[in-house]
Amino acid sequence: MQKKCLILINGLFTNINTSLKECHNNMNEMIVKNNPNYKFEIVINTSYNNIIYQKKWKYEKNNYEKEIDKENLENFIKKNYSNSTIIYCNNYNEDIINNPFKRLFFRIRDSYDSIKLEELFFDKVILLRPDIIINKKINLEHMSGFNMICNVNTRPCNFHDRDWDLCWISDLQEFKIWYYLNICFYYQYYYFDAKININYEKCLNEQKEFEKRFEEFYNIVNTEANLETSDPLYYQHIHYIIYYMIKKGFKVSTCDNEELFVKILR
Repeated sequence: MQKKCLILINGLFTNINTSLKECHNNMNEMIVKNNPNYKFEIVINTSYNNIIYQKKWKYEKNNYEKEIDKENLENFIKKNYSNSTIIYCNNYNEDIINNPFKRLFFRIRDSYDSIKLEELFFDKVILLRPDIIINKKINLEHMSGFNMICNVNTRPCNFHDRDWDLCWISDLQEFKIWYYLNICFYYQYYYFDAKININYEKCLNEQKEFEKRFEEFYNIVNTEANLETSDPLYYQHIHYIIYYMIKKGFKVSTCDNEELFVKILR
């Protein structure tokens, strides 16, 4: 019986005339064609512009509102992602705009609610940006648990020494737990899913205790998830989510040891 995989393409299509065609072809070669026993469903969540407020987002050198050619964008998506669900998300508020991880999970929530994922079944869920390429072919049968495929480039960081939010490949249950708990901590929103049992109040209290005793758990999380962190005092709620999932018996890890990486094409 053919298995099912949901691909969530999350982010801006900013280089339509240059690199994005290469990224699209790479996804097909490394994932879709390499897994003929899977039927793929694609949901794209993107925007017509990129807005960053200069007074708050200190990491961006050229803070601006960048308009993307609407007609060109729609034609590119229609041509290369036919039979996909397309969501144009432009209703950010200032708080979301100025937090990259809030933006990330806002898009996931937008896609999740639009397709009513809690009512659907997929064997695997993949989240990736539209502007990345993967360096190796991926066999989904070998990707159990929750897997973070990180940036090939390293740099000092407070969660991992590589960008870790570019591509995730997960079993459905693990993806839902990861998503539900991040939404809980970022937005104080609680999903109730008949197939996923999470005591949110207990998790919120446990996370506060986790922060107080972070040094006791830090090495466990880093070792189990194969992370390399230079500043352990930031993003502790994500460390807690990984700890929660490991404690529940789920595998959560980067793919660094397998030298499976992605690269952003600008």
